[in-house]
Parts: sequence; C-alpha cells; structure tokens
Amino acid sequence: MNEQLRELLDREQIRELLARLARSLDRVHVQGILDCYAKESTNDYGAFIASGAEFAARPSRQSLNNVATNHLLGQSVIELAGDVALCETYFRAITVERIDEDLRQTDLAGRYLDRVERLEGIWQLVERVVRMDWVSSQPVQGWAAMSRFGQGSRWPDDLVYTRAEPGKP
Repeated sequence: MNEQLRELLDREQIRELLARLARSLDRVHVQGILDCYAKESTNDYGAFIASGAEFAARPSRQSLNNVATNHLLGQSVIELAGDVALCETYFRAITVERIDEDLRQTDLAGRYLDRVERLEGIWQLVERVVRMDWVSSQPVQGWAAMSRFGQGSRWPDDLVYTRAEPGKP
C-alpha cells in the first residue's frame, strides 16, 4: 500500500479510537472503554492516575449521581512513527452531577496527550495525560426543557447500542 494512503488510514483509525473512547465515557460503557486501552496502559488525570482498566472501572463513573457526561473532541495533531503515534486532541466536556438534591454542571476544556500503538493490527491507547486549560462549575439551569427531546442514556440502553445495524431493518 502507498505510504501516504497508509498514513491517512492510520490517522483515521486513531481518530475513530479517540471518538469511541469519548462515546464509551459518555455512555458509561465499561467494556467499550476497556477496548480502547492496551492491557499495559496508564491514564494520568492529575489527581487520578491509574491503568486503563482501573480508569474504566472507576466507581464514580458508574454512580447514579453522575447524571450526564458529554465530550466534544476538537482538532487532533497526530505524529506517526510506524506503529506508534503521539496525539494531541483538544476537548470540551460537560458533566452534570447530583450533589444532595441539586444538579451541578461542570464545563471543562483541555487537551488529551496520548500515545497510541498498533498492537496486533489494532490502534490502542497506551498512555493518556490530560492537561486542563479551563474549568467552570455552576448550578444547572433549564434542565426541564430537555423533556421535549429524546434523552441519552447509559450503556446498554442508549439508542447508539439499540438501533439496527446499517442495512438491516
């Protein structure tokens, strides 16, 4: 295969990996998170440093007080070197948490600094370091307006997991 074409495919597969991880985090899909990490991996969120498996199983992620999470990935700079790539991806994330009887929204902006490797033909995260550029938090306003829309839910009930496969009724 042409080297330029191989690089394009590698970059797209890496972007797909990062998108699948964000979706799995938002939907609290533990196996989906695990599938994105290499067996030997590290995850550094500053106050929380763990392996990919420990990060996936983090109890606070599965708490019912974690009402909603939504990641938006921005531009990625991917530096390829064969079966290894260093990536910098900008992100915005919003979390809604129940604290006592109140809902609190936290807005985060930062960058994921990732090392990914092609292992047995599949790109996987080997190391993730998170650098925050901005965080704010405030009480939730206007949550009731969401009742007019279909609401996202956790794995396995979210529509992304229950809809028919492409080409199937």
